[in-house]
Amino acid sequence: VEQLIADFVAGKLAAPKADRVALRELVQSRQPDLVDRAGWKAIDTAEKTAGKTAGRPRVKFASREDLLNASRG
Repeated sequence: VEQLIADFVAGKLAAPKADRVALRELVQSRQPDLVDRAGWKAIDTAEKTAGKTAGRPRVKFASREDLLNASRG
């Protein structure tokens, strides 16, 4: 990582050929189950909501399916 930053600072890296939206679309096409920051926030909210109904601070989701479902709202 240090060398990558050094190369960036030195201007040795080529300019991106596309924008952030294109990068997000590329990653999603290759990893459809990827959970981004918004997804992790959705999981956090869903776990806290489940905890409230159970009288606890949160209920942790343990299965991949539950986590993915929560991440998608």
